[in-house]
Amino acid sequence: MCGIIGYIGKKNIKKNDISNFICANSNKVGKITIVHNGSIENYEVLRDILKQSGYKFNSNTDTEVVCALIDKLYSEKNNLVHVLEQCYNLLRGDYALSIKCDDDLKTIYAITNTNPLIVGIGDNENYVAYDVSDVIKHTNRYVLIESNEIAKIKSNQVTVYNRKDNIVYKEVQTIN
Repeated sequence: MCGIIGYIGKKNIKKNDISNFICANSNKVGKITIVHNGSIENYEVLRDILKQSGYKFNSNTDTEVVCALIDKLYSEKNNLVHVLEQCYNLLRGDYALSIKCDDDLKTIYAITNTNPLIVGIGDNENYVAYDVSDVIKHTNRYVLIESNEIAKIKSNQVTVYNRKDNIVYKEVQTIN
């Protein structure tokens, strides 16, 4: 099973090939696209709240609910780092998320709660994955994203924030 859940960089990945490259549950609602691994325990409650706000759902998945939640919060705050800080307070469960917004297609955001998550650091390209073994054929450098951290990933930069909106210094690890 492939463990890459996000990519930003120079490769021209065709839409037909994306399922071979990025493997996990994905969904798009409004301006937000997410790739999700894990389980959101309170997604039914969140779905009911979102329905009252006018959201309609095409499935019964926690992935679609999380995507709609992020879309709703983003429409109110227009700042994904702040939205994802709030998501840590709202989502219950074990999960890893890779998030992209139509307003900034050159940036991926990633969060995790208890599930492992790394950002593989390449040459003007970066990967979001579950484990170092998932990116080793693309790069030997990575940073570990921990619970309660938010990664903002561009092709040539990775910035990690804590839940208080402070930048967290992350040492780049190297696989020998």
